Amino acid sequence: MSTKYLGVNFDIHGGGLDLTFPHHENEVAQACCANPGSSYANFWIHNGFLTVNGEKMSKSLGNFITVRDLLAKGVNGEVIRWALLSSHYRSPLDWSDKLLSDSRKQLEGFYRVESKGTKVEQKFLEILHEDLNVSKAYAYLNELATEYNKGNKEAGEKLVSNLKFMGFLQQTPDEFFGRSSADSEIENLINLRKEAKSAKNFAEADRIRAELDAKGIIIEDKPGGVVEWRRK
Repeated sequence: MSTKYLGVNFDIHGGGLDLTFPHHENEVAQACCANPGSSYANFWIHNGFLTVNGEKMSKSLGNFITVRDLLAKGVNGEVIRWALLSSHYRSPLDWSDKLLSDSRKQLEGFYRVESKGTKVEQKFLEILHEDLNVSKAYAYLNELATEYNKGNKEAGEKLVSNLKFMGFLQQTPDEFFGRSSADSEIENLINLRKEAKSAKNFAEADRIRAELDAKGIIIEDKPGGVVEWRRK
C-alpha cells in the first residue's frame, strides 16, 4: 500500500511507540527485500502514549475525548493545539482540564503582546529542527515574552512571528477573548489612557482611570507598557 501511493522510498512513516517492534521492523525488512536498494522510509516518527488524568484513554473507561468534542464544548482550537504540543512527540502526554486551563492562560498572555510579526526567526527554526524540539521552543517563546514585558520591542516582534509560524495568534484579540462591544469600549479607554500617559498628560490618564473604575473595571499596569484589566 505504501509503495503504491508513496513510492518505493518516501520521507516519513509514523506510528505509536508500541509499533516499533516487531511491526515496523518487519515492515522495513519486507519492503527492502521486495525492492532491492530501497531505504523505505527516511524518517520514523514514533509518538508517545496519551493518557487522561493518568489513565489510558479508552471508550470502555468513558474517558475518550476527540478534538471535535472539545470544540463543541467551546474550547478554543489554539488552546487545544498548544496543549497537544506541550509534550515532545516521543514523550507521553497526560490530558487533563488543568492542561487546558494552563494552555489557555499561556495564550492569553501572548494575545496581549502588542507587536506585529513579520518573518519566523532563524534561531526558532533551528530549535524545531532538533527532532521537532517543541519543549525547547516553548521555553524560548517564554524567554521572548519575558524580554518583551521588560520593554524589549524586538523580542515582541520575534515572539509574534514565531507563534504565527506554529499556527497561533490566528485570531484577533477580541475573537480569542470572546469580547463584546462593551469590552471593546473598555480596551479603547485603556488605549486612550496609554496615549495620555505617553504624552505626559497625567491628569487625563487619571480621569480615564476614574471613568473605568466607575464602570467597575480594575486596571493593573505591568512592565513593558502592558495593561491588564478585570471586573470588580
